[in-house]
Amino acid sequence: MQAIFQALNVGTTALVARFTGMGQPDKASDTLRQTFVVTILLGLIISLFAGVAAPYILQFIGAEQDVITIGTPYFRVVASGFVFNAAAMAIGSALRRRALRKHLPSNGPCYRPLHGWNLPVLREVHSHAVYR
Repeated sequence: MQAIFQALNVGTTALVARFTGMGQPDKASDTLRQTFVVTILLGLIISLFAGVAAPYILQFIGAEQDVITIGTPYFRVVASGFVFNAAAMAIGSALRRRALRKHLPSNGPCYRPLHGWNLPVLREVHSHAVYR
């Protein structure tokens, strides 16, 4: 299920980076808005489907009856939060363009709050980062 959103987010990252680089922030904003709407709608549909079909999905993957009995409520709880995970991935894909522009790993800017911890890995990332 997550692969659908990852594929959508790859395109979002590319388009937001392209429009930002071309100096067209309105198009970048429109791209993010469209991605977010599609992500929320698909996320709700998939979350509802997974919640309703939880026992059948567990049965399809080969779970035994005692696992299905115990796992169905857990699967429904996990499925209900999937829409939020998908939305966070969509927002992250748009913000990733900043890291791509700086030639950092996609999670590089996330280390900024940990700057004062003096860890070797964080020092290395921070020494190469340029924040605006």
